[in-house]
Amino acid sequence: VTLKILRSISKPLITIVDASVASAALSQSKARTAIIDTGVSNQLLSKVRETRKIYRNARKRREEIDREIENRVMPKSFVATDSDENIELLQHWIEELDGFQTRVSNFQDSIISSRGAATLLASGESDYMMMTDDDGGDKIDTDTDDIIGDDS
Repeated sequence: VTLKILRSISKPLITIVDASVASAALSQSKARTAIIDTGVSNQLLSKVRETRKIYRNARKRREEIDREIENRVMPKSFVATDSDENIELLQHWIEELDGFQTRVSNFQDSIISSRGAATLLASGESDYMMMTDDDGGDKIDTDTDDIIGDDS
């Protein structure tokens, strides 16, 4: 093998580099990334770009959700100042929640009482439903205002 052939084979493998130029290029992050990218396949680079795009979209969506959660703490009509209107709105929401709690409690009580009545009827103790008060009169069912035990 001649020296000329060896030089032509090794020429693309060996490169003379100016150290100051290389140092300046490597001090920039984009230049370092570009050097690394030359050794990576195009398929991998396109996958990285797609993944970066998906990540950015997911981050935007997460930030939107965070903002939405912050807005859910108070109604959108509530402004973060101490004005009389905001205090009135807050009192309104408290009254609404109290009313809702009362309705839930009443519903639970009606479910419990209906289960008790169904159990008594199923066990054949219907005489319990026709109780009289201490005066000997008929007992009034307070839930329906019906007189229990009065056939007339």
